[in-house]
Amino acid sequence: MPTLSLDRVSRVFPTTPPVVALDGVDVVFAQGEYVAVEGESGGGKSTLQGIVGLLDRPSSGRYLIDGDDVAGLSDRAAAAARSDLLGYIFQSFHLLDRRTVVENVELPLHYRAVDRDERRGLALRALQDVGLGEFAQSRPGVLSGGQRQRVAIARAMAARTPILLADEPTGNLDSENSAAVLELFDEVRRSGTTLIVVTHSAVVAERADRRVRVADGRVVSDGSRRAPVGEDGARRHPPVSGPHPPGRASTVRFGDLVRDAWRNVTSRPGRTLALVAALAVPLALALTTLGLASSASVQVSSDFDTVAAREVAVQAPGDGVSPTLTTSLDAAATELTELNGVTSAAVVEDSGTHAVRVGAPRPEVETGVFAAAGDPVAALRLEVDWAEGADALGPGEVLVGTHLAANLGLGPVERAPTVSIDGETFVVAGVVSSSPRRTDLLGKAMILAAADAAPPVGSVSGYLVTRAGAAGQVAAEAPVALDAFRPERFDVSQPPAPSATREKVEASVGMSLAVLTAVALVGGVLSIVLATVSSVAERRAEIGLRRALGARRLHVSAMLVAESMLLGVLGGLVGVVLGMSAILAVTLARQWTPVFDVRLALLALGGGVAIACLGAIAGAVRAGAVLPNAALRS
Repeated sequence: MPTLSLDRVSRVFPTTPPVVALDGVDVVFAQGEYVAVEGESGGGKSTLQGIVGLLDRPSSGRYLIDGDDVAGLSDRAAAAARSDLLGYIFQSFHLLDRRTVVENVELPLHYRAVDRDERRGLALRALQDVGLGEFAQSRPGVLSGGQRQRVAIARAMAARTPILLADEPTGNLDSENSAAVLELFDEVRRSGTTLIVVTHSAVVAERADRRVRVADGRVVSDGSRRAPVGEDGARRHPPVSGPHPPGRASTVRFGDLVRDAWRNVTSRPGRTLALVAALAVPLALALTTLGLASSASVQVSSDFDTVAAREVAVQAPGDGVSPTLTTSLDAAATELTELNGVTSAAVVEDSGTHAVRVGAPRPEVETGVFAAAGDPVAALRLEVDWAEGADALGPGEVLVGTHLAANLGLGPVERAPTVSIDGETFVVAGVVSSSPRRTDLLGKAMILAAADAAPPVGSVSGYLVTRAGAAGQVAAEAPVALDAFRPERFDVSQPPAPSATREKVEASVGMSLAVLTAVALVGGVLSIVLATVSSVAERRAEIGLRRALGARRLHVSAMLVAESMLLGVLGGLVGVVLGMSAILAVTLARQWTPVFDVRLALLALGGGVAIACLGAIAGAVRAGAVLPNAALRS
């Protein structure tokens, strides 16, 4: 067991004016001693204990443990020494109220990489020893002050360190609970543990083997060492060795780190929800911006495609009796084709319902038949599965829509099958698989109008494809070309004017910019909120406790980063859901086609983790600056 020696130790706090808390203190704590450090408040006894417990550093002098000066140990070495040698009992208990009693008792073993099962067993045994086994799964908040202090003692006992430091252990207890705590100290003392109790109570001090009084930063009296008195009245010397802690000093398993972080996150639901919201909202806004930018891009392209559209259609109804046109379909198609700016044109007459069949004994199908002139394949943008050797509709041939071909039971088109229309035989030149400008053609048939045919009497439609920019002019001239005397009876369909499309594009871009601006503003505000909420100010006491129980700065930082990563994943998932919902709502409201790239979801998740980790950096820096002794006394 170690011997602790303070050689002319002073501690001066750099305030204005400087405060001398200890002034040239010389004191030795021998192996297995039970020492009471007495003194009035502000006399320096707690500062003395903070230095002995490696929670504070002397301003001058030497602090020796078994002859080794530990006053200037690195953070890692000091944490290892605390983990190996020192247990703590505080006046304010310093329990984690959001964790169970047994989890509190396990905490020093968590920082010794003790296996989970062994750690739980040691903690439960310590709780049984202090009479609180039945409260293992309770929260500290339901316990009385005396019970909470016993939990703190169980935590120190579970660690099995050879030195136990207690700071005013009965200061917040009544006489009955104080007596129970002192009985527990006697049990600890009999195990060979060095017990150093800071107190202003004479009752507590009388139980010790030795009493050291501190006043005005100096040791003013140091009582003689004596062996404790046994039940038979004889003096009993302490064991020559004390307990040995299990595990490895100041070490944390990765799995334990993640589980601890998850328990910290889930034990603070209000704080967790606030942080998740602070992460999810800017992520959702960013995701919405990117998604709407993609959707807007598609919409803008579609709008400009409309400008670039070169399709014009003219239509005139027919009554089946009077001529719809003054000329034949072939002549009308020629008139349209010769207009300036036209690249292809076709005139189609709906000649009504006819009986179509493949041949006996198959039944006939009553369906519509179109008569066409000009270049119907190009003008109507037909996709045709051609018969072998065919690439255009000719006299005596027919194009059959894919639905009609299925109804007729038409054989393979490559073999140029034949069909009869009202008894007249036609060779199938091809099967129309797509007809975007006349979708009803898929269930009908189309034949070529004879050049010398009479003017049509059914409904007539003219389909034109123009050069870029010529659609407006062609739309104005096409009705006149078909009937110079009555052009007004034709319904004309043409692309929208460029100015209208430009307005739509400007509105799309303007909305995207508005969303980007909102994202920048809200994201900036939430970044400040996130940095503030993520601060470690509210957890100073917890951080001080973890440091006292063997955690290094690195362990505390890793815990904060792990918590932040978990929060980042949760915030990213919520942000994805909110972002996708916003994209869908906006695009539907604007009558756009929603566009969502799955990679954006992965980007949001990664962004959530990255933002949370960046926020954790500030917290880690602040946590590293926390002085354990000051944090535990705040």
